[in-house]
Amino acid sequence: MSWTNRTTVKTHLQDSEIGVLHHEDEPIILNGTTPAPLSHRLLTEDSETVKWCILNAPVADGPVTLSGVEWSDLAHSNIVPDSVVVTLDETLGLMYVQEKDFIVDAEQGRIRRTSSSSIPSETQVYVYYLYCALFQKTTDYAMDYDAGTIARVTDGAIPDGATVLVDYDVAAATVSDALVDEAIIEAEDKILAHLSSDYGPSSTDQGLKTGATELTLAIITEAKAMEALANITLSNPDDRAAEWLNLAQKLEAQAWRTLAPFLDPTARRSPAVRSNLYATDA
Repeated sequence: MSWTNRTTVKTHLQDSEIGVLHHEDEPIILNGTTPAPLSHRLLTEDSETVKWCILNAPVADGPVTLSGVEWSDLAHSNIVPDSVVVTLDETLGLMYVQEKDFIVDAEQGRIRRTSSSSIPSETQVYVYYLYCALFQKTTDYAMDYDAGTIARVTDGAIPDGATVLVDYDVAAATVSDALVDEAIIEAEDKILAHLSSDYGPSSTDQGLKTGATELTLAIITEAKAMEALANITLSNPDDRAAEWLNLAQKLEAQAWRTLAPFLDPTARRSPAVRSNLYATDA
């Protein structure tokens, strides 16, 4: 009997990027060319975005003609969300409402009317907003992914002393075949212990296969939480363990929901995930 297998589990681990920890807008001050540490080490290569947001004063685009619901390009991309003000003229006497009158594509730096906009088609408007400048690896900055540091490049575009915002992923943890195999056995033993008499080890229902895979993933991620606590190379083992544990709890809850139609309703079918894995003594 086996409702799941190593290949299926590892495919789910890879395709869903289980274990990848994403961070956004971490502020880092870059002085000279001295490497500055991020909050994490062991970063995923090329996962970063490094930006400098011009927040002291909004830029003004205009006049911009809005025709129908066609997109109109603005002068800058990577606009700061919710910073956009659209007015009929430079006196700011009449301002329009975002989502009701206009829509902004912040990443691409463009704007359009909504279908029910109070802005008449073919109207010229003025657009005020904040934006972020993006920097390029090697040209503007250097990254050490293993150490989790970033440094300015001398002749790059990042001003000396600037506070940049860095988005990045912490690399997904590797999972050994032995751990996967052990987790499959444990998951399927738990399912068998609570299986309805209408089903047995030879049942081939897709729900049993899906639930077994989900429960296996929950067991693996719980094991990774304990492993994170013991990993001295991590800069934040408690936070990393908490991320794993939170994921384990979500996966286990989903697994038992998937398996519910196949289980004895009188059985206690959802063993509690240990919630004190990363607790420390007071």
